[in-house]
Amino acid sequence: MLKCTMFKPHEQGALLGFANILVEKWGVTLQGCKLFSQNGKRWVALPSVPYEKDGVKKYSECIRFENKEHKEKFCDMIKLAIDEFKCQNPEQQELPIPF
Repeated sequence: MLKCTMFKPHEQGALLGFANILVEKWGVTLQGCKLFSQNGKRWVALPSVPYEKDGVKKYSECIRFENKEHKEKFCDMIKLAIDEFKCQNPEQQELPIPF
């Protein structure tokens, strides 16, 4: 089960904000997941590191799934966890990003 432990709104273009996601079974927290929305679609970007290629800033995800369907399901679960957190913790949305 996944649990969102923090969501910080940060609207900039398609970006809606940042979340920390606890994978309870593993005891692992993913810090810095990004929630996006554009043209009626929402998606999650897993934690990533920036790099530059040919003068263009790009991002490489720190977690790689071998199966695209598994990644999509995992990201869908993250979206649900963020939605649940936002409903249950509206006062915590103003906390600073801890990373």
